[in-house]
Amino acid sequence: MAERELLHADLVIEATTLLFADVVESMRLVATTDFEGALRVRELIGRTVSCISGAFAGELLERRGDGVLAKFPDARKAAACALAIHRIAEEHNARYPGTEVAQFRIGIHGADVLTDRESVYGVGVSIAARLTALADAGGTVLSDSVRDQLTFALDGQIEDLGEQRLKHVEQAIRVYRLTPISQPRLVVVPSGLDRDAALRGKLAILPPLPDLEGDALPYFGQVLADELIAIFSRSTDFRVCSRLSTRNLARRDIPLQMVAEATGADIVLSGRYRTYAGEVVGSFELVDAQRGDVLWADSFRWGRDAAEQMQPAWLEQLAQSIRRALLTVSASAVESTSMPTLKSHALLLGGIGLMHRGHRQSFARAREVFEHLQERHTRAAKPFAWLATWRVFNVFQGWFDNRQQEIASAHFEASKALDLSAADPTALTTYAMVQGHLRGDHQAAERIFTEALAINRSEPMAWLHRGTLLAFQGRGEDAEADIERALQLSPIDPWRYYFDTLHATAALAKGDYTAAIERARASLFANRSHASTWRVLAIAHAELDDMPAARAYADGVLRLDPGLTGRTYLDRSPAAPYETGPRWARALVKAGIPA
Repeated sequence: MAERELLHADLVIEATTLLFADVVESMRLVATTDFEGALRVRELIGRTVSCISGAFAGELLERRGDGVLAKFPDARKAAACALAIHRIAEEHNARYPGTEVAQFRIGIHGADVLTDRESVYGVGVSIAARLTALADAGGTVLSDSVRDQLTFALDGQIEDLGEQRLKHVEQAIRVYRLTPISQPRLVVVPSGLDRDAALRGKLAILPPLPDLEGDALPYFGQVLADELIAIFSRSTDFRVCSRLSTRNLARRDIPLQMVAEATGADIVLSGRYRTYAGEVVGSFELVDAQRGDVLWADSFRWGRDAAEQMQPAWLEQLAQSIRRALLTVSASAVESTSMPTLKSHALLLGGIGLMHRGHRQSFARAREVFEHLQERHTRAAKPFAWLATWRVFNVFQGWFDNRQQEIASAHFEASKALDLSAADPTALTTYAMVQGHLRGDHQAAERIFTEALAINRSEPMAWLHRGTLLAFQGRGEDAEADIERALQLSPIDPWRYYFDTLHATAALAKGDYTAAIERARASLFANRSHASTWRVLAIAHAELDDMPAARAYADGVLRLDPGLTGRTYLDRSPAAPYETGPRWARALVKAGIPA
């Protein structure tokens, strides 16, 4: 009885992946009197055993004269080992030309088995062996328990062979054939289907992996990746790989090139994390998928409760850091590298980044980038829309030589973008900006903003600039509602300082000067070179009769826009026809701007 109990105690249940490899027609191969065939088969089996226990972390369970049984920690390693064994057989045959060809049949099955220190027992072992008989010479057959853990076109080509009956197995088993990947699958986009595709880089967000097995938050990486994909999918500057694609790439030690081929990504975001008693620490990096260069790396710490609940505050901070890094890296590349050598999506991001640096030299370089992209993509709307947006900013900054010429150029660029993509919300938004903010046609602008939102209710720039238009008209409550909707839709926007300034403008229109100051100061903290921010602060402080602060901010306005007067402000302000324009002009003069 004691011996039976000991034997029972030594047996444990283990979830594993079994691989059974059998040399095809081994009796024929060794049917020689000089033992050459037997020696060749023995050599082949020896190389196979080395392969199993080497790079694929397998464990040899049984070695026969013409085959092996092994177990693996997961299905991917077993599948990769099977393909490697077939390659070993091909190399082996090439070494012995003119002799009988040696090939394997391989079966792979995942199951719970009984195991001790020496072998495995159970139905799973029999199924793996019987699957082998279904394989062609030089082929591999999988059960559905293995196939479910593999990814087509990454682990191999997987062909469904349907349900098969195996001897002494009660239920039919779904069986699949595994073959090597012949060549990367390329996604071909018909020309003209998406003229702006090359201008929007593709971002693959891989689920961060735990540093340690058994991490207290095992699903944190998957949930975080899903949240980031949702956030970045709202951006019009990127195409984001589906979570269905990137989730299958988790927990894989696969080359970056394979990730790029499988997803079509230009940039890959990956990371790792570790959970402690009171916090979660995550580290992330952005990598150029083609060159393999690390573009950005950083680490973050979050309270464990906040991390588990995926609280918006830290998610937005992380997403802002990633977005800012993409723009900064692209802007630096545009400044230091010849434009013809850069990809279009990197040029566009770089131009956007330069436009918001606040330096006049960088701002001018952004214009060159958009003009270069217009020449490169004559039928794409984005370069024309962005140059029109650039001109709107140029007018508001006061950096123009001829205002009427700048307005005419902006109208031409915006009209061109709309001609190229009449139903594009971005092109419609840009055209409405020019109509309302530069040409003073508020009725047309509001109608076109509303058209853009009818096409895409999640277009943040349409909400933002329609709200700004309403603020100029003195409709503060409506303006604030639109701009706050924009902030909700684009919490990670690198233009956050710009959103904050326009949010402050809505507060001015409401007469809520305390809120205007708070929002404008947040904008100023992020960008001290945006003239509109200084104007809002000068106006709000003057309206509150805080004259020392009003004069200080008026001095800041004049440093950025030395020629500004009360009269020129009204000449170029979209608010001029409404009560708000003259009131704000009077406040600027009160703060110290020349009349």
